[in-house]
Amino acid sequence: MKLNITIEDLMELSEGQKRSLRSLWIPQKYDLATAFVCMNVETDEIDKIEFTVGNVLVYEINNGKRYEVRKYDKIYGNFNVTLRSLRLINEDLEEKDDEEEEEDEFSFEYISQEDYFNMEYCLPLLNIGQIIKMLEEFGYKSTGYNINFDPNKNVHSLTRPDSDILDGTFEAQELCDMLWIRLKSFLD
Repeated sequence: MKLNITIEDLMELSEGQKRSLRSLWIPQKYDLATAFVCMNVETDEIDKIEFTVGNVLVYEINNGKRYEVRKYDKIYGNFNVTLRSLRLINEDLEEKDDEEEEEDEFSFEYISQEDYFNMEYCLPLLNIGQIIKMLEEFGYKSTGYNINFDPNKNVHSLTRPDSDILDGTFEAQELCDMLWIRLKSFLD
């Protein structure tokens, strides 16, 4: 079972749809995301880096104050949002001699540039729950909806019982793909 959308799913979006998705996404710790990093300006080579969000850092543009945010409303415009990737540190590699500890007054930690990504260049790899939550913002919560699985066709479908002709039925073999197809139609 596919639990998250993929980078390939994100690449199908237009620039306008990417901006719309980014504005809907409120990054949280442990979210999966993709950063689009320019590797070569002359050839427009872009590297796609998948990462797990560790911290969400918000900088106020006017005064440079930094905030570490756990929960917040959509904050755009006056703030620069930076995502730090989650890194697991192997404690066995950090063993030090007693002599080194006495000599060292400062603790230097090298942080590679790949640990920090500006949210402006990131997109979420949404899971099924996150997609459903976004669909609810587009009216699926208030009107109700049906998610069905037809074992004969091996197809998931999404319908709204009181929907008009324009809403339609959305189908795909994977539940995640079916929900993603519907969300993409709202991102236009």
